[in-house]
Amino acid sequence: MLSKDDIKEMSEESAGTLKTANKAKEAIVRRQTDKIEKQYGEIENQVIGLEEQKIKTAKGPLPRSEVRALVKNKFRILKEEALGVLLKDTVENCQKFGSAPFDGPGFRVNVLNGRNLFKFIFLALTEEDIDNAVAKLPDIGMPEAEKKVEIKKINRAISKVVNGLNKELEEVKKGCGGS
Repeated sequence: MLSKDDIKEMSEESAGTLKTANKAKEAIVRRQTDKIEKQYGEIENQVIGLEEQKIKTAKGPLPRSEVRALVKNKFRILKEEALGVLLKDTVENCQKFGSAPFDGPGFRVNVLNGRNLFKFIFLALTEEDIDNAVAKLPDIGMPEAEKKVEIKKINRAISKVVNGLNKELEEVKKGCGGS
């Protein structure tokens, strides 16, 4: 038969063994958690990098040809607007009031006001002026069509990573009873 001292010694050994096992378990859990956090942190950084690359691509510079087209289109609209302000009001005032064209207080008040003056700069500029200004730009940038293709590639890469994570999550849920 075991004595009280033997039983006490066995209890102390058992407590020590349990304490050692607990420390080992905690160390394993901590290391596995660190490993998992590192692995998924890298995946998160990959997705963040792809998102940043997508934004950088979308906001990237345009090539000269596309800058020229954008500027000329806007220029044509603003030139037409300036001509409309200058001529439309003047012609209407001539017709309605018999006033002299490009003269008189109506012209100064309605046409040459601060709201319209900046528009007249477009009457002085030409498309050749735009061509000359654009020609001085460095020929950098990605055409819009290429940007769209690149962004689609990036989106596919992001989807592949996210789909992989979702698939892995489903496997983990199955292994944990579907929680």
